[in-house]
Amino acid sequence: DGDGVGDNGDAFPTDATETKDSDGDGVGDNADAFPNDASETTDSDGDGVGDNADAFPDDATETTDSDGDGVGDNSDVDRDNDGLSDELELRTSADIVDWPVQTGNASFTNGVLSANGGSWSYQANSARFSTYGFSDSYRLNFTVDALGSNNMFGLGNIESSASYGDIDYAFYIVNTTLYIYESGAYRGNFGSNSVAVGDVLTLEVDNGTVRYLRNGEQIREITYAGDTPDFYVDSSFYNGAMRLSNIELTPLSGSGFTVDVDNDGVTNDVDLDSDNDTIPDVVEAGLTDADGDLMVDSIDLQASVDPAPDSDGDGIPDYLDLESQNALNDGTAFDMHGYDFAAFDTNGDGMLTLQDGEGGSDLNGNGVDDRAEDSDGDGISNPNDEDDDNDGTLDIYDAFPFDPNEDTDTDGDGVGDNGDAFPTDVTETLDSDGDGTGNNADIDNDNDGLSNAVEKRVSVDVTHWTYFNGNAEFTDDELRANGGSWAHQANSERFSTYGFTDRYQLTFKVASLGSYNMLGLGSVESSASYTDIDYAFYLSNGNLYIYENGTNISDAINPRVAVGDTLSIEVSQDIIVYRHNDNTVREVFISGSLPDFYIDSSFHSGNFRISDIQLIPQSGAGSSLDEDGDNVLNEFDLDSDNDTIPDVLEAGIWSVGDSLTLTDLSLQGSVDPAPDSDGDNIPDYLDLESQNPLNDGTSYDINNTYFAAFDTNGDGRLNTDDDFGGEDNNANGMSDFVEEFGGSPSSSH
Repeated sequence: DGDGVGDNGDAFPTDATETKDSDGDGVGDNADAFPNDASETTDSDGDGVGDNADAFPDDATETTDSDGDGVGDNSDVDRDNDGLSDELELRTSADIVDWPVQTGNASFTNGVLSANGGSWSYQANSARFSTYGFSDSYRLNFTVDALGSNNMFGLGNIESSASYGDIDYAFYIVNTTLYIYESGAYRGNFGSNSVAVGDVLTLEVDNGTVRYLRNGEQIREITYAGDTPDFYVDSSFYNGAMRLSNIELTPLSGSGFTVDVDNDGVTNDVDLDSDNDTIPDVVEAGLTDADGDLMVDSIDLQASVDPAPDSDGDGIPDYLDLESQNALNDGTAFDMHGYDFAAFDTNGDGMLTLQDGEGGSDLNGNGVDDRAEDSDGDGISNPNDEDDDNDGTLDIYDAFPFDPNEDTDTDGDGVGDNGDAFPTDVTETLDSDGDGTGNNADIDNDNDGLSNAVEKRVSVDVTHWTYFNGNAEFTDDELRANGGSWAHQANSERFSTYGFTDRYQLTFKVASLGSYNMLGLGSVESSASYTDIDYAFYLSNGNLYIYENGTNISDAINPRVAVGDTLSIEVSQDIIVYRHNDNTVREVFISGSLPDFYIDSSFHSGNFRISDIQLIPQSGAGSSLDEDGDNVLNEFDLDSDNDTIPDVLEAGIWSVGDSLTLTDLSLQGSVDPAPDSDGDNIPDYLDLESQNPLNDGTSYDINNTYFAAFDTNGDGRLNTDDDFGGEDNNANGMSDFVEEFGGSPSSSH
């Protein structure tokens, strides 16, 4: 055809416009809208979904029709045809808009609570939360729009005074400092600059516990006795322009907490049984289902029900309520137990799920357990059907009665023989790299020369200590001391020796509390005492304090520290964050260049031990098991950083086949440590600039490959953000575009 490609290498020797057919579907790559997908060739509406899979191939605004009603999901107000609108089924919060008490200049307008103070008697009180259907296990959120000067707000129970003394649990903002007060009593503060415009402040009420959070991080927890009061928002505005917006209640757990209440992977708006109680949503919406298709009998009834029925008045609509006739929700009157499928709820939780001996299968993905419907559509409900999947094997002999593709499980591992790479080996089901060794036993699941253990590392143990004094020692991966004076101490090597200079977290577990001991970050060793520890935790018989350069910064922090607790200090550019069991207890801003920290300590008395001392990156290479975010874990990903250079090449191995994996299987898992050409502690296979320790975006590896021009957004990766990136139909982590050319030869490799 005179196209410059010889006939032997030309998939279309008589067509000058085509030379390749990458997916073998008979359509040349130039004309194929999906050259790496054999199931698709055309995209008539240009929406990125092939015509064969597109329910609306000529409409670029629609691709799916979940309920088969002829209306695309994007336009459909009721995607599962259960009579409940999508908007209703996706609600997860209630805005607080009813404020019966507003005194002084306090007012609620356009969704914003505002006041300009004048005295503590200026206040606004909301309606009690029970009017919104919340009595316990909920979260109250506020967004700070303006700080004011001296203002307090939180949870009230009994209105005994027009002041702050009757606010049971309150945030108190003084300019930029955040305090906590409870029934008028001071409980602690978090330093200057601890609250800012835009911050979200939260109070959680959870079965006898109240938690305070700032921007999602817990800062205090307290327990109370007795029944949970019917709280309301109480406030007191003394001075300055204060504004709060987005004041809302969200459930902490149970019905309504998420858009997928029964956690079956099907969101409520397309789930025909949103609470998995075997009663279809259409029935619990108060409608009929004459034909048994679990949907409304007339399209006119779509989204016709709002509000959803709540038979017992507990604030939980019936379609989400496992006990819709029992406001106590105490597990004594599950709806399911009054119906045909009660016997299948073997764990007695009122739901038919994977935890039940007969539950958990939903092959058609409609949110209804296959036991509770007619899986094969033959007009016989599953409990009355001898062959539920109509595959010719009776259910009593079928290991997978709802899966027409499987009926046998020879090794009894839960995976059918047809889908099991090792049907007679109960310990294995998959062989990702096709080397004949199952993934569970394989030390190198992607055959790139880097062991699974190497590719799953996301932390570094701190094991090197440059200085010990007194009885301090590091033994059996524990730092230990029995004190004697503040001069007893241990110092680690500087963190730069581990490759950490910024954006990391130092974390350790408390193995023994001791009596008076201090440990944290040091930068300059100026004394054999605690005064030169820049940022330190001070443990005093279980009480936790913060000290910085010898100065006490905080009162005792609740809760107390216990053996087994984790303490951590995060270093992130100009911020130091202290955490106790992942709950933030203090943040402090720092200026100037970030020091090369080390662990500094001072042990005064008592048997003190810490273990699991680690440095963990906060962002960038090595902080994730899926470094490039392509949903293929590093251990299975042939290009873990998506720079178009296969991991096997960046591991320094040249024995590579067309599949971009090892040709010599004896080299599996042979590379440890992984090469780090520029010495920046980021291994080459995760480093977008493996020849540049500055990692400043000036010398991406991809720019030295054939594929530089395809990195259209200039981030050093070939991914979905680039014009020609993102296709990975064989899910091996390597762009199909790169595989088509057999890897990424370059001038530097």
